[in-house]
Amino acid sequence: MRVRQYVYFALHSSTLPAAEMATRLGLEPDEVSVRGSRTTTPPRPVTHVWKVVCRDRGLTVDEQIDRVMARLRPYREQIAALARTITADASEYDGAVLEVVRHFDDADGEEERLDPP
Repeated sequence: MRVRQYVYFALHSSTLPAAEMATRLGLEPDEVSVRGSRTTTPPRPVTHVWKVVCRDRGLTVDEQIDRVMARLRPYREQIAALARTITADASEYDGAVLEVVRHFDDADGEEERLDPP
């Protein structure tokens, strides 16, 4: 089966812009979203997003997760502190997430590598 996949870690905040998150962490994101940049009423996206992403092809999901975590590990204390700050007065959309996105039978995908566990 042809699969296109990627992994990301993101911080979501209704009030704190991604640029401020980057400053507090000391780590520049790979991608950002600005709250309300598509529509303001209702705001879409719902939150500001700071994101570290692995879209490298030819890797298993575990390998993609390992790459993201390797980049984040030196900043884990700053990330934990910022996540606590973000969630202290959080809306339902605020917080931290590690997400795996997989598109099955994708024409641009590659054959899934099924390494033994």
